[in-house]
Amino acid sequence: MNKEQILDVICDIYEENRISVFGFDIISLIKSLDINLIPYSAFDDKANLLLNFDEDGFNLINPKTNKIEIYYNDEIFVKQRLKFTLPHELGHICLGHNLSASNSLQEWEANYFANELYCPQAFLIYYRLWNRSDLVSLFDITYSYAEILLSKLRQRRNFTLTPNEKRLIKIFEANKKRHLAE
Repeated sequence: MNKEQILDVICDIYEENRISVFGFDIISLIKSLDINLIPYSAFDDKANLLLNFDEDGFNLINPKTNKIEIYYNDEIFVKQRLKFTLPHELGHICLGHNLSASNSLQEWEANYFANELYCPQAFLIYYRLWNRSDLVSLFDITYSYAEILLSKLRQRRNFTLTPNEKRLIKIFEANKKRHLAE
């Protein structure tokens, strides 16, 4: 998938879930999509789990229930790390990746999805969010993640919003107005 196609999926998520605030509750969003969230702390043998999977998180289809599940490290020292890990795993699911065998392209797509779902570049440009402190406070992320996002923004050659970035802003603004009216 290209960036615009991934943004199209994200726009649909914002629209269908009426996302209207920076730093929305990613756990509630995932649960609303009928995806089970399972913390690593639910397992007695965490060492085996981490050896066979990922330190931060992974997803799979439970063979007993045939439901998609995201497993995540809830004991990670920096809790804001989940603001990337959970959207990353959700990206694999929403982008239709083969859950049992990801590759470097799928990892890139899931990383792009995670960044754009939770902290879209369109928001950074449109709302002029140019410094780490703003990103940390608005999105409840770490300073290092904020610096990565700003670095990606600096690498961008053109600050003109793409069609789906414009769509994302419109959806977000419409959702904000809807919530204020309720």
